[in-house]
Amino acid sequence: MARTKTNKGSGYNRHKLHYDSEFKWRVCHEYLNGNETKLAVQLRNGIKGKTMIVVWLRQFGIKDKPKTLTQSEQLSLNMPQPKPGIVQFCETELDRLKKELAEAKLRADAYQKMIEIAEQEFKIDIRKKFVAKQSTPSKKLDPK
Repeated sequence: MARTKTNKGSGYNRHKLHYDSEFKWRVCHEYLNGNETKLAVQLRNGIKGKTMIVVWLRQFGIKDKPKTLTQSEQLSLNMPQPKPGIVQFCETELDRLKKELAEAKLRADAYQKMIEIAEQEFKIDIRKKFVAKQSTPSKKLDPK
């Protein structure tokens, strides 16, 4: 049975319908996977209340279907379209930046090699050695 009436109390809750979880899940699944509106699914399944499917979707932790805009709605938004000249400029700028990055990497590798050679020939440490310093006890006087 998909729905049951409750006879608890009087007044507003007396005729409130309760739907079981299986029915709720089936209706939500039907709405999400179909091409119908929430109202059409509600009417076909005899569901009372305008927002029941939305409430059930929230209960299951599911967001509503993403709204897809029609072509006329997209045009009505007047979304700026990228111009071919701008796209071409961006591509050339990207190529230039890639070349600069490759040159910078080569330069960094050359500097590293020069440092290694200098350290070997002159027998000196050019690169800074990072050695962890041991902590020393505080020299504050204890106010005991």
